[in-house]
Amino acid sequence: MSYDFKEVTDFAGEFARKESPKASRILDFIIDKSKRDYLNLSFTYLRWVDDIVDNPGTPVFEKKKFIEYQKNLVSALYNNDNFESAIIEEACIFYFAEYAKSINNYILLDEVKNMVEALGMDVYRLECSGIFSNAGLDHYIELMSKSLFNILRNFCPPEPKYRKDFYLGAKFTTIALMIRDMEEDIDAGFINIGAEDIELYKLDIKNLKNDKKFSLWLADRIKYIFDLLNNELTQLRYMPLKLRILTCYSLAYRLPWIIRAKVYGYTLEYCSQRIFIKEIKTYLISFYVTLNIFYKGFIPASKQMIKY
Repeated sequence: MSYDFKEVTDFAGEFARKESPKASRILDFIIDKSKRDYLNLSFTYLRWVDDIVDNPGTPVFEKKKFIEYQKNLVSALYNNDNFESAIIEEACIFYFAEYAKSINNYILLDEVKNMVEALGMDVYRLECSGIFSNAGLDHYIELMSKSLFNILRNFCPPEPKYRKDFYLGAKFTTIALMIRDMEEDIDAGFINIGAEDIELYKLDIKNLKNDKKFSLWLADRIKYIFDLLNNELTQLRYMPLKLRILTCYSLAYRLPWIIRAKVYGYTLEYCSQRIFIKEIKTYLISFYVTLNIFYKGFIPASKQMIKY
């Protein structure tokens, strides 16, 4: 290995703090110091892969070659094949894999493989129309969400008794990211609207930014996301305290991304415009919903459901 462990963990720690300073402080509090470096390694590697896949300036054939190499790399690490990192981001996944194997926790490697597979789906759809079917989009979201959640829960002891719906908070996060980055993704060629929905709402994909029918789809999508949030809150009481704190923070942090879309009239203006009065309204509503999240998460007897 051309990079030593300290060099790589220092790099990953700095990268994580720069990319997600607030989340890093929460994770520093929740995750044991002896394990924190390894979570940074996985985050740094996966964010690096995602940034390359999302870069509109990189030709599709180069993205495809890159993602296939990364899939082969993760498989090689899983199977203990010889590996030499060309760059420090690849050294991150090498040391993460060494950690997962040292504690005999191959779930961590499985979920990295699944995450890279999901990022590969982004690349492959660019070879066609950039559009998933509704089922394909749901599979993509589930793959990303479950991978994210399962990596995090393995770093938040005690590990909760498995419940199939625990990952819904991560699913909310995944869709919230899509809503936040909608305009940017459209520019990069990713249309995160299912093909059947495009047909149902009669959307003009070539002129989506100016299509008035887009607001109808987005309004329904926001309603779906809040239904998803309510379903997630029914699971919080079954989570260990640390995982519950992390989930509540994640939900609350991303609320403005969703609420802003409604406040700005379900147009893509919410992606780029910031109007003072509308921002005040966005954060006031977010604060109210956040109180409900923490109320539901830490007072299990509550019957309260979020209404928005």
